[in-house]
Amino acid sequence: MKLELHHITPYADKAVFGTFNGVRDILTDIDFVNGIVSSLNNGSVELKNFKLELRPLSDLLKNGYSFVWSSETDVSSLNQWLYLDTETKLGNKFSYEFWCLLFKNHFDIFGLIEKGLAIDINTLK
Repeated sequence: MKLELHHITPYADKAVFGTFNGVRDILTDIDFVNGIVSSLNNGSVELKNFKLELRPLSDLLKNGYSFVWSSETDVSSLNQWLYLDTETKLGNKFSYEFWCLLFKNHFDIFGLIEKGLAIDINTLK
């Protein structure tokens, strides 16, 4: 698997950090036609030279969210049957607002960290 534009776009309207050729910077632009991302200080790079900085989904459990998992669900493969028990009471299926919350807080929805295509934000200094 390789990093593709559809992995990046849900995060693109937020302040997104990533590494551009190994240098940490802020994502500023995405060229959808050529598959190029641009940063604030390090110019433009191809997607193969870019990694998002994301939070693993397991961080949700550390931050006061609790979940009841179906037998077919695990942290790396979310599905529509995840039941949520938080003060936000977003319902028994993922709502649009919940997805927005995950993207806004840079959670790794696509399992990119475990595939080596993103950096676990908890490992940064």
